[in-house]
Amino acid sequence: MKQCCAWGCGRVCMPLCVVPRTASGRVRTYCCGQPELVCADCGGDCGSGRYILRQPMIAEIPVEIDATAYAGTPFFQCDPCQSWNGEGE
Repeated sequence: MKQCCAWGCGRVCMPLCVVPRTASGRVRTYCCGQPELVCADCGGDCGSGRYILRQPMIAEIPVEIDATAYAGTPFFQCDPCQSWNGEGE
């Protein structure tokens, strides 16, 4: 009885479905430093003009990031064996 071996090339594929989820919490702001009065248009009559009041601040935004992954049914995908010589790797 003569034995022989058959082989083929391919890939094992696993479909994945990833469902992302994000949620933001309560936004908080904090003043930091002193406010500043800046002249925006100081060419008015009798000392009048437009001014800008600037206040440095910090905004704190908590964000929760999550994802759930679901695996599908794995399958074998056949490929041409052009670069494989039949030897194990």
